[in-house]
Amino acid sequence: MFKFFLLLTILYNIIFPNQFGKNIVQYKDFEWYYTQTKHFDIYVSDSTGYHLNFLEKDSENAYNKIEHLFDWSLKDRVSIIIYSSHNDFQQTNVIASHLPEGVGGVTELLKNRVVIPFDGSYKEFKDVLYHELVHAFINDCVYGGSLKGMISSQITVRIPMWMNEGLAEYISDKWNANSDMWIRDLVLNGNNLPHINQLNGYWAYRGGQSVWNFITEKWGEESISEIIKKIKETGNVSSGLKASISVDIEELNKQWHKYLKKEYWSDINNKKEVQDFSNQLTNHEKLNNHYNVAPSISPNGNEIAFFADRDGIMNLFLINSLDGTMIKKIIQGERSSEFEELHILKPGITWSPNGDYLAVAVKSGKSDALITINLENNKKNIKRFDLEGIFRPSWNPKNNQIAFIGNNGFSSDVYVYDADSDKLTNYTNDWYTDDQVSWDELGENLFFISNRGDNVHPNQYIVEDLSDDSFEQTDIYRLNISNNSIERLTDTDYNENYPFYSNSKKMLGYISDANGINNIYLKLDYNEQIIPITNVLTGITQLSWNNTTNQLIFTGFNSGGYDIFTIYNPTSYIDENIELVDANWKIKSDKNNSLLRLNDDTKQESTDKDKYANYVFLDIIEKQSKETTENQENITINKNFNKWDISNRLKMFKYRTRFTLDYANMDYAYNTRRETTGLVNFVFSDILGNHRVMINTEMEIRLKASDYMIEYQNLTKRNDYRYELYHFGQEFLDYVAIDMNDDDEINEDDEDDNGNLQYLNPQPSIRYQTLGFQMESNYAINKFQRFNAGFEIKLDLMDEFIYKLDSQDNISFDEINNKEYTKSFLIPFLGYSFDNTLWYETYPVKGGRVSLRYSNSILNSSSSLNFHLITFDIRKYFSINNGISTAFRFFGGKLGGSNINDGAARFRVGGTNYLPIFNKAVYDHIYDVNSFDQVYYDIYVMPLRGVPIGSKSGNNVLMINSEIRLPFLMYYFPAIRFLGKINAVFFSDIGVVWNNTFTNFNQHSSWETTDSFNGYSLYPGSTSDNTIDVDDRLIDELGWVWSFGLGPRFIFLGMPWQLDYAWQYNPLKKEFSSSRWYLGIGLDF
Repeated sequence: MFKFFLLLTILYNIIFPNQFGKNIVQYKDFEWYYTQTKHFDIYVSDSTGYHLNFLEKDSENAYNKIEHLFDWSLKDRVSIIIYSSHNDFQQTNVIASHLPEGVGGVTELLKNRVVIPFDGSYKEFKDVLYHELVHAFINDCVYGGSLKGMISSQITVRIPMWMNEGLAEYISDKWNANSDMWIRDLVLNGNNLPHINQLNGYWAYRGGQSVWNFITEKWGEESISEIIKKIKETGNVSSGLKASISVDIEELNKQWHKYLKKEYWSDINNKKEVQDFSNQLTNHEKLNNHYNVAPSISPNGNEIAFFADRDGIMNLFLINSLDGTMIKKIIQGERSSEFEELHILKPGITWSPNGDYLAVAVKSGKSDALITINLENNKKNIKRFDLEGIFRPSWNPKNNQIAFIGNNGFSSDVYVYDADSDKLTNYTNDWYTDDQVSWDELGENLFFISNRGDNVHPNQYIVEDLSDDSFEQTDIYRLNISNNSIERLTDTDYNENYPFYSNSKKMLGYISDANGINNIYLKLDYNEQIIPITNVLTGITQLSWNNTTNQLIFTGFNSGGYDIFTIYNPTSYIDENIELVDANWKIKSDKNNSLLRLNDDTKQESTDKDKYANYVFLDIIEKQSKETTENQENITINKNFNKWDISNRLKMFKYRTRFTLDYANMDYAYNTRRETTGLVNFVFSDILGNHRVMINTEMEIRLKASDYMIEYQNLTKRNDYRYELYHFGQEFLDYVAIDMNDDDEINEDDEDDNGNLQYLNPQPSIRYQTLGFQMESNYAINKFQRFNAGFEIKLDLMDEFIYKLDSQDNISFDEINNKEYTKSFLIPFLGYSFDNTLWYETYPVKGGRVSLRYSNSILNSSSSLNFHLITFDIRKYFSINNGISTAFRFFGGKLGGSNINDGAARFRVGGTNYLPIFNKAVYDHIYDVNSFDQVYYDIYVMPLRGVPIGSKSGNNVLMINSEIRLPFLMYYFPAIRFLGKINAVFFSDIGVVWNNTFTNFNQHSSWETTDSFNGYSLYPGSTSDNTIDVDDRLIDELGWVWSFGLGPRFIFLGMPWQLDYAWQYNPLKKEFSSSRWYLGIGLDF
């Protein structure tokens, strides 16, 4: 019985493979190379080779640091795969799902591969590299280096997310103003401090980093290796903590809470809440969102445009600048390819000088684009450039020039696009990281931040000392676009951000973390003094200045979310003489740095000081500072430089596809009826994930009764290809008569003297086989839509077993093929799918899905059957409030063709994907194996809960599913803590199946009868009394079914579980059936 349901699941996945899901679109044809350092294999595309010298240094430095902290050396080499932008990174096949903008890198366990994009910032690139290599070390140290290693070694311990992500954050960047802001706000504005085990989602990063910061402050960094070691030895996190630092998880939680209170509570007396000195325009707590960011005030000062994640989707809104009243929503992001992503990590919204247009930089289909929006008629103009990324646009207040930060695959530079002449100019054109650009009032100068230090000459590609980490700190610079000169305006040991300049007030404003907290500072031209005008308790970011109205707009962090605030006449705060008190983390950091500098002064100067002094990271042949092309639709930048650094010590090799094992699983079993059985699964792929081979078998002692499948996927292009060869075999048992005369049939000659046939105990009586090949091509239109087409070749066979006695009374059997049953099929198919859903944990809560499919069996001959199939599947999801949502599904299908009534195909409706061994949902009808319906192509339609699987069947089907999904249990209780958060579902399923005439809803015979006891013959060939009584529905193949039910959803053993209780309802009799319950693994529709 279990094999029957396993077979149904496999068949369902073959008939409707990958029906939904967002696409990984291969917009580019990558040319891959690889090189090797001491410990890593580094894979780069043709445009990322420029970073190899940085990669060699930083990856090996990271290795040495993590090796020391873990007291562990990697057993195997780790592969690092680099993409030249986040857009390219989203095209990776290493991870089989779409990677949103917020994912800065991934480390997977199949092959312990690290995948990272370069997005124009070397500081961010280095931090992500360190972060992901920590995961690689944990995979190697704790999990055996790969998934197959973890399974073969039977490793059961799991490092919790807070410990894993928190340690990666700590090692990549011990502590900073951003992390401190989140934890400071949690301690001072949160109602209750969370338990360490509740640090999930983003809090696993910030909260976990805080826990590790506390651990290392108290027990030293040497405790890291001891904790990891003891957790691995004991197989338990709490026990490992107890064995290593003498406190279990509960005691650690208490001490961490106490540490946080001592660290931050004193700040209440010397710092201010953001609402104390500004006017709050948005309230994320009332709006039930988290992000109200990137504010941009209009030229007349009346409106503010900003991004907000209302309803779980990032949108562009317009509000009144006086009181925050909503004016309108301008853009809905993440629902179409036009506004696929709104770049909230590097956001930018800017107004035209007359205030009639907005410009934003977004991910738009195949690339980033600069989009201008007419606020009156909402018309949009999309401008693309030959750049890997476009960020933070800023419109010149005097003309139609738009400055922005562009990632050219090598670095981030300051670009200016002149809309009138349709020309693009790169003004910095060097390897340094530039960001956050803005214009002065006169539109003559650009202000930006950079890590260039004193290197103020553009078009510079030589790095004098790669070992110097000064490029990780940013200062403010002024760029005069008339003479292309750059001037450094700040020179500090801390970071300045979001500069703006007022010509009329001769004043520079910006944000700085000088005291460990991001505050706003002003600097007058005639005064060298830098004056803070805020003393905020948490943090400030993203400034927007209107000189006309003397209004300063900014984003402030408070109570776990970002909001928009405004300050009128900010220069008036200059006279308040605000004195800032350094944050505790800043005081500790300065003290540690002083000790380190003192220690460094006593060391002998390194002989490797000038090791990289003469490295040229980019060999320029002919590269102009202003590169333009006259192309209204798409501006192409001529990158005329060598692909590889000519001084690179690393030898490059052309990438060649080579398969290695990802996963293997083998199980063996024996029973007296089916004898030996084995389940084997293998998954192979290349290092880039572009080619995959899957082998699945469920082998029995007879090959013809076994299931096996081999599938190959080629994902290198935009058009994916899938090839599958499969065989399914199923034997059914019966009490079988013996052929006493060896004539291959059972007749009167085989009876004994009393006229009875001689029977054997249940033996294989009939075997059905399906041998097939399928080829499918999937073409991704964009992230949300795709077409698929292909064909299936299929051969169906039936064998009958004839048992007989030989002269020595030994029982043997012959297999007789039923030639009337044997049929072959050639079935081409076409399909289309759309999916722009937004998910909440294990189910969609917003958006929609559409699937259309057509197939046709085109061999119309005596050895085949002709039929055609068309189906549609439409789903819609609505978010209500506080995690509550509704889901609706409308499915329909029609079968036709000249042989449709001859058993060619049918819809099988009913049931859901449940585990039959656990519940009262098994198919209680016991088949008479000698009277099987000879149906060659079953299309299973689910869910229709309350009836057995596939119990309704016919040529036409309509089904409507509706669900209300809500958080059922939001908190942990000791008895069920292992289940985590539980969600509840209330559902209603209604379906109808018919052949030629639509079934009448108001006819009593169209509905199911009530429950009753019925006897079914278990083995029809047996002469003994072997009937069973089962509590089951009397199922009519045609007609209506309506069911209701409810059940919880939870995560257990890392898998999503569903438990449903369902009742059938007869609306004409107004009666309910008894309940059925289903326990299954999977996701709701």
